[in-house]
Amino acid sequence: MKLEDTRKRLWQILEKGSSKDKISIYTDIFLICLIVLNIIAVLLETVDSIYNLYSFEFLVFERISTIIFLVEYILRVWVAIENDKKNKNNSKLIVRLKYMITWPAIIDLLAVLSGILPMIFN
Repeated sequence: MKLEDTRKRLWQILEKGSSKDKISIYTDIFLICLIVLNIIAVLLETVDSIYNLYSFEFLVFERISTIIFLVEYILRVWVAIENDKKNKNNSKLIVRLKYMITWPAIIDLLAVLSGILPMIFN
């Protein structure tokens, strides 16, 4: 499988979505569940008795989630050129930069940075 084929397939899984594409559906479900579980974890961390008992587990879950969301963000930036195939005038870098300044991409980046920065500076 060529790199272009891999990129196109990842774009189909992450962006395009189809009701018949089981991998795309499962990926969406997985990411939505991970987001919901992160929200629940943040809420549970505010309860001192629970946090004191499971602080290590919360940390591990947060780090694993952050890595998953970082990989997802990087893959979305990488596959962004698949959405701009008909406009051959734009360079791949320009297309990716245009994607990175969309609201969904900015929100994803901020969410990833909020998890990565504490790992780096802790």
